[in-house]
Amino acid sequence: MKKARRFSAILLTLGAVIALVAVSATAAPAKVTRAAACGAIPDVAPTDPSNLLPTLKLTNAQLRDYTGWGHTLLKSSWSNWKPSHKPPYKVAVVWSQPANGFNDYNYHLIQKFLKRSPLISSVTATQASSATAIADQLQQYNAAVQSKPDLIIFSPLAPPAAVAAVQAAGQQGIPTISVYNNIDTPYAVSIAANPYLNGATMASGLVKALGGSGNVLEILGSPQAGTTIDEAAAWKTIFGDCPGIKVLGTALGFFATAVAKGSTIGFLASHPDKVDGAIETAAMAQGVLQAFLQSGRPMPVIADGQAQKSVGAYWLANASKGYKGVSIIGGATQFASLATSVALRMLNGQGPKINYIPWRYHSASAAELKTLISPSWTTDTPGAIELPKKYWWTTADLNRMFNHPNLNEGIKY
Repeated sequence: MKKARRFSAILLTLGAVIALVAVSATAAPAKVTRAAACGAIPDVAPTDPSNLLPTLKLTNAQLRDYTGWGHTLLKSSWSNWKPSHKPPYKVAVVWSQPANGFNDYNYHLIQKFLKRSPLISSVTATQASSATAIADQLQQYNAAVQSKPDLIIFSPLAPPAAVAAVQAAGQQGIPTISVYNNIDTPYAVSIAANPYLNGATMASGLVKALGGSGNVLEILGSPQAGTTIDEAAAWKTIFGDCPGIKVLGTALGFFATAVAKGSTIGFLASHPDKVDGAIETAAMAQGVLQAFLQSGRPMPVIADGQAQKSVGAYWLANASKGYKGVSIIGGATQFASLATSVALRMLNGQGPKINYIPWRYHSASAAELKTLISPSWTTDTPGAIELPKKYWWTTADLNRMFNHPNLNEGIKY
């Protein structure tokens, strides 16, 4: 299947079911052919030309996490690397803009977790000033390289623009962990959600919530980010099989709550058509929700790419009136824990086998979601719903991703 690399924006019809439809990357995609059924998720093989995945001996659940991964899976350049000196080690964190509560929370939580480990002597951190400050962020990354850290954790605004800098750092013996987005080089170990699987699952849930027809608005993150491009391509795949779905247009949110709110308000002001559903790349659903509330327009089914507390609160308050939504749960603490674990394992010489480690999302029932949403939350509550630990990758799962998992002294935090 060809993956189109363009993006569009969708708003879908208000549902009449007393449930939040929660969908996730952990659900096994149906094996269907294109156009077999509206809302069906094509089972797309990951891009693995060297046939690396079979060598990892992953569980079926782990293999499902790689479904449709569109970037080439590569043997890691750090598969047998360890630092040139004994611990403790220096880590540099080069982060994207503090545009939403989820991102800012992870920025601080990863630093907190790293500092708990006896392997770490210092953590230095910088954040980009805005979602478009790509050149400035690359300067921050290069400045971090010049400070000679033992490892860099990087949240790139524009992954393609960062490839050369990450390769140059790698050639100096400094590994990079890329978070949220994939950087296409064996010198980076990328920890990110699978945008094909997450995007297709969200779009599928939205189509089903709308009964296969309605007007949709797509709210995109940064247009340079691989997550934005790949998720939008997955949306196009799902919506393309549904003649009743009409994409009204797009709004750019740059993964920022305030920007997503403003862009959505602007779109609504110039588009009087009924919006039945809205789908967003990640972490912007609160802004979309608040835009509809402020505009006085009927609330669409929101396909929430990261299970925002605010959207969950709205659903809980309105489910009895027939409102439904679509959401996938990842959780900030799970993400920070995964990034920290991979960093400490690499510093301890475990050697990652491959360049991509999926950040898992979970599909929850409406009944389970009710137990995860606090009655005290409102539409102004920031942050994402936390994923229960029983759904995280286990220690055994992570061990399969490394060549020397027995080198585990000091990796607890």
